[in-house]
Amino acid sequence: MGVSSDKFEFKNNITRYQESAIGNLVCDSVVGYLKDCNISVDFAMMNGGGIRFGLPKGDKKEHILTALPK
Repeated sequence: MGVSSDKFEFKNNITRYQESAIGNLVCDSVVGYLKDCNISVDFAMMNGGGIRFGLPKGDKKEHILTALPK
């Protein structure tokens, strides 16, 4: 698990309609996970509506589960 040295803000009017730092983080994480599983992947896409909250500075798993609920 990684640690964020900065916060990833959630702004509904931005996250849902254009590229955002938190969206890039989610997609990069998916690509990294799949490559670790030896699955060939070039990119990932994320629906901005699936991102519910931002991520504060730090490393708590609960923040990730809040930002990306099931």
